[in-house]
Amino acid sequence: MKKNGWIILLVFSLAWMQSCKKTELSIEKMEVTTDDAEFIIETEKITDDFYEFIDVNAFEEKTIFSRKNFVELPSCAEKSIVIHSPTHYTITLKFENTGCELPNGDTYLGTLIIERNFNGNDKTYSGEIIFDNFSINGIKIEGKVSFIHLLVNQSGVPESDYEYELTFHFANGDIAKQTGNKIRIWIEGFSTVSLTDNIFLITGKAYILKRNGVEIHTNITLPLKKIATCPFYVSGRMAIEKENQQAVLDFGDGSCNNTATLIFPDGHTVSLRLIH
Repeated sequence: MKKNGWIILLVFSLAWMQSCKKTELSIEKMEVTTDDAEFIIETEKITDDFYEFIDVNAFEEKTIFSRKNFVELPSCAEKSIVIHSPTHYTITLKFENTGCELPNGDTYLGTLIIERNFNGNDKTYSGEIIFDNFSINGIKIEGKVSFIHLLVNQSGVPESDYEYELTFHFANGDIAKQTGNKIRIWIEGFSTVSLTDNIFLITGKAYILKRNGVEIHTNITLPLKKIATCPFYVSGRMAIEKENQQAVLDFGDGSCNNTATLIFPDGHTVSLRLIH
């Protein structure tokens, strides 16, 4: 009889533990968490630095993008160009298999292939980026990215538009997928030779699929502001939406610091550290 009692107790214990796991997973899927915000901060930093790198290195000739922002590639990176026609060429960027640290502190590994075309009628450069066994800071990145560089947009300033479908493979085995668009508008500094007066406004939306089927939608509701003299966003807001909740990630009031604020629907806040 005692044996049967222990078996019944074990069955109930296992059922209770499984119920708790399901409850935790259900909450994870429905409510925005600090883990979600930290993941978004990490991937936002990686991808925006990457797009800034592409803004400079997607060109063979001198343009307003490459001339103003040009930084010599380190010796651990090799750049080759194949010209197919006056308006179409392929740029290949190879980074040493031991890793290549860029001036911004990111470490690239693998190969990037950039197919680029020029449309003289509207003064735009368009193309796509191909990843070949490529990683940033130990995070392997797969997928596809297409871009359009406008030398002069409707407001009279340079603009970069990116559409992407990316898969991130993290060192701990986690995999996340991200689909969306990002627009980088160069509002100040493009007409001078100084590198310290550049100011960008960044907007965009994304759909993120994390582990356990967790789905997140993000939307930059107030443009993220990036200035050349600060490694972090200095202002801007991003809405983070899950099935049952929407929170806001606030990047500040314009001052340079390494914190952002996660604001929950009930008004309580959590301070988060930005990645440099």
